[in-house]
Amino acid sequence: MATTKAQQKAVNKFVREHYDRFSITTPIGTKDAVQRHTATTGESMQGFILRAIRETMRRDQHKSCIMDDGIQPAILDYEQQRLQKTYEQRKAIIDATSYCGNIRTENPVWHDRKENKKAGE
Repeated sequence: MATTKAQQKAVNKFVREHYDRFSITTPIGTKDAVQRHTATTGESMQGFILRAIRETMRRDQHKSCIMDDGIQPAILDYEQQRLQKTYEQRKAIIDATSYCGNIRTENPVWHDRKENKKAGE
């Protein structure tokens, strides 16, 4: 189907108004490597690059690091639950190995509690 100049002009105007455009410069051979990779996954180069950008932004957004202003970004609920579960599992292991009959390992947390009891607290 042949398009007229007016149709192409309308399409170009729509694209300018609704999409951002940017280009990247990479070392020679990178484009070929990306094309080979996307051919194996059945994805377009644009789709692959957009997915890589989205995944990297999502991963960077959810890192639990302190920002320059001292504010710690919020962690997703499922991540918070996973961290809490891991903490509880590790605490259970420490508690279980701290009092194993004659095979007692010194746990600094329990050691500090004994010291506090001796001091009368």
